[in-house]
Amino acid sequence: MATVSFYSIPPLITAVLFAILGIYVYLKSRGSPENRAYALWCLSTVYWQFCWMILFSVHDPPTAALLIKVGYSGIIFIPITFYHFVISFLNLSRTPVRISYSVGVGFAISVWCDSFFINGLYSHPWGFYPKAGFLHPLYLLFLTILVCHGVLLLIKAIATEGPTANRFNQIKWVIWATLSYTLASVDFVVNYGANFYPFGFSFTLVSFSLVAYAITKHRLMDISVIVRKTLIYSVVTGTLTVIYLGTIALFARLFQGFAGYNTIFSSAIAAGLITLFFQPLRKRVQSFVDSKFFRQYVDREEKLYELSREVITHTTPEAMAQSLIRVLGDTLHPKTVALYLRARDGDGFVLASNRQQSGSLQDRMSDNNPLTNYFMDHPQPFVQQDIPSEIGASLDTRRPSREDEAA
Repeated sequence: MATVSFYSIPPLITAVLFAILGIYVYLKSRGSPENRAYALWCLSTVYWQFCWMILFSVHDPPTAALLIKVGYSGIIFIPITFYHFVISFLNLSRTPVRISYSVGVGFAISVWCDSFFINGLYSHPWGFYPKAGFLHPLYLLFLTILVCHGVLLLIKAIATEGPTANRFNQIKWVIWATLSYTLASVDFVVNYGANFYPFGFSFTLVSFSLVAYAITKHRLMDISVIVRKTLIYSVVTGTLTVIYLGTIALFARLFQGFAGYNTIFSSAIAAGLITLFFQPLRKRVQSFVDSKFFRQYVDREEKLYELSREVITHTTPEAMAQSLIRVLGDTLHPKTVALYLRARDGDGFVLASNRQQSGSLQDRMSDNNPLTNYFMDHPQPFVQQDIPSEIGASLDTRRPSREDEAA
């Protein structure tokens, strides 16, 4: 007999989240080996958490013993599917993966042999839990070898990538997700008599969050998440709905004595507030979302229109400079950007506008400074050129002289 237990809720939440993530990753690229391997890793996690969810609600020892055998038949493959994902992610030889699955099948068979892998049950206030058999330590050794080798392969791969490469960031987040997931092995301590509720699910949720962030931020497994407009307008719509309903409720209460007029008046005020707040709220939400998650996204036409609309209202170069720096900062998110204009007295340059995260900028620069000298020597510093074949080679941005053209 089974009844819903409070201790079954965390495994249920974990199973649902990993099921959603695994299905999403698989559907985004069904033909990708790494996506399929990660989906298998998620599936094995779902299997583990779903079986344990039922186990913590079972009060009959024979039923619990059978459920543990069913559950461990899939749990055994968690480190194997992880290793499969790492090999596919790094595009390495699949031979070790095939050997790992073969060993896993052997352990899965031993689960159904009495006292080989599981040797009875522990009974705790929160539910039953399996006792480790004599093959269980060998499985832990096998698990350790797979995880350590997988992490070493990831570290070796990250050493060959430049720190600014997107692949570097992807591998880095995979390593962090792996290390956090590995901490879930604390649950195996309970197999050897420790008396605490197995909280390994919490580390798997951290791993889930890290992978979700890597998918959103660094297109892990080449997944591009199309949520920008959805996220922006969901937040805006939700906020305006609250404003609308709150306004109607407030004025309906204030004018409740005027039957027949309170609803119309409240709706009119609410509609006016929504019209007034929609555009400013959308801009603020869009700026926040872009700065946190979509820095690479630039709506050029919208930004140019925004800049031109502001510039035509300004009458001084300083005001125009502030508008330009603000648009550049909101669009490209540079760490430091500054604009210097020729001083009115003709002696050097003065700081018209800037945006920076740290440090300080000079309020005034003389005519004789490295930046001015560079622009004097390079009257056309930005020209369109083909990218050189050698990565990292410098670009000559100078306008060719007549002697160069003649040569």
